[in-house]
Amino acid sequence: MAQKKQLSEANAAEILNQILAAYKYLITEGVIHRDIKPANILRVGNKWKISDFGFAAKARFGFKDRVNLGTPLYMAPECLRRNYYSYKSDLFAIGIVLYEMIMGRVPHEAHN
Repeated sequence: MAQKKQLSEANAAEILNQILAAYKYLITEGVIHRDIKPANILRVGNKWKISDFGFAAKARFGFKDRVNLGTPLYMAPECLRRNYYSYKSDLFAIGIVLYEMIMGRVPHEAHN
């Protein structure tokens, strides 16, 4: 999904539903991905899947990780401030991916 082109809202919604199903599965398995971005969302046949689990972590009760991992354009503000990663951090990244699917660009640009 790495190409930067605008999708119709209907196409974006179809892809988003599949991404959210994969995200829900990660939650049930206790996994925080920590680097969701278009390059890590792959089309396999007619399905979209989350890939590249190199930064993923197994969440435990009270899990707190201050390691600064991920791609800054898709990181939640709390992660950029080196606060804690959580499932919400992955959901924030999915929101950025959705915005990019519809608008053809990320909602903000980083200069460093």
